[in-house]
Amino acid sequence: MSGARDQARDRLAAAQAAQRRRDRRLLVVGAVAFVLVLVGAGIGFQSWRAHRAPSASAYAATVTAAPLAVTDGQPLRLGAASAPATVTLYEDFHCPHCADFEDEFGPTLTAAQAAGTVRLELYPMAFIDDGSHAAANAMACAAEAGFGQPYYLGLFANHTLQWSDQ
Repeated sequence: MSGARDQARDRLAAAQAAQRRRDRRLLVVGAVAFVLVLVGAGIGFQSWRAHRAPSASAYAATVTAAPLAVTDGQPLRLGAASAPATVTLYEDFHCPHCADFEDEFGPTLTAAQAAGTVRLELYPMAFIDDGSHAAANAMACAAEAGFGQPYYLGLFANHTLQWSDQ
């Protein structure tokens, strides 16, 4: 009888060991599938952010702009020349921290500009990527053409898009 019990115990131990291996395999396959789905979702989200159609800023309609003379080394001056306060900004339109600043303080600065109490001196920077150069150039062109302020707001509303010189 002892031999039959030993055989039954061995079969039970072998079945349990096989079940643990199946469970581990299932856990590993599930974890790998989860990581692949997570990575795929992240890539898809970044692709969408970089290639989506541009959207308008909610504040662009609240400001007016006039054509500006653009001079190398000089800031783009946005807002009323008679404004009693001047805020100087050094911003890259692709910089996530500059976009965070714009998200947090942009509505306040835009409202102050619309009220004539603040004027912005903007130094467009290009230190993030090649799209930064294109966005800075486009900002200068927009300012010369007379729609610098709305364009400025639109660039930050779409800071994740990849811009080109075209």
